[in-house]
Amino acid sequence: MVGITLHLQGAGIYPDLAEKDVIHIGEGTSFHLALLRGGMASGKDSVSFRFDLPDGRPVLMQTSLALLTNAVHCLNVAPR
Repeated sequence: MVGITLHLQGAGIYPDLAEKDVIHIGEGTSFHLALLRGGMASGKDSVSFRFDLPDGRPVLMQTSLALLTNAVHCLNVAPR
């Protein structure tokens, strides 16, 4: 399972990217998010993210539905 590192103050959080060749997925595109019932080894639900890079290569990531749900909750209740 992939963990989530949650940053509640996101502005300027990745200064190292200024020195890297970043792949930008263009505006007007979307990513896929799929629910996988029983997708965890434990039998709990997971989610899969799919990002298609500009060169056509897909990037897949999977994490637990519970972890994603908790992360989204934290984002929603974070101080403004």
